[in-house]
Amino acid sequence: MAAPSYEDQCNGLLDAKTRSVYAAEGLSLTSDAYEEKVAAEDGPMGEFVRLGGLACGWGEAGGELLALYAYGPITDDQAAQNREVIIAKGSESMSDGWYERFTHYDGYPGGFAFGNGNWAYALDNGGGDLLDQVVANAPKF
Repeated sequence: MAAPSYEDQCNGLLDAKTRSVYAAEGLSLTSDAYEEKVAAEDGPMGEFVRLGGLACGWGEAGGELLALYAYGPITDDQAAQNREVIIAKGSESMSDGWYERFTHYDGYPGGFAFGNGNWAYALDNGGGDLLDQVVANAPKF
């Protein structure tokens, strides 16, 4: 059986209603070329790709991305290192029971979550909170 496509994996992390709202606003999902671009960048999206995860975004064609989200596996050591980085940048812990949640260090809606050997990230410039959707829809969170 073939692995799911980039588009299927990214779409699978969000609820159908959210995808419909984005499409109605004229936004489109990034292509897998987006992962290649961010893999070389410093920051959370690149870190997800470098650690074997998935980095996705919705935005205007050729324009700014309005929603970013990512999900992937992470070892305990990698999680500890990444927690230190985001805390040093200003993220605050908002632990939520079975997984560990942090605010976004730049004050945007969304943030980071760690749990069960995985981590997730979401930033929604439109004011929503995608993090709960990514955690709920991720295959192994």
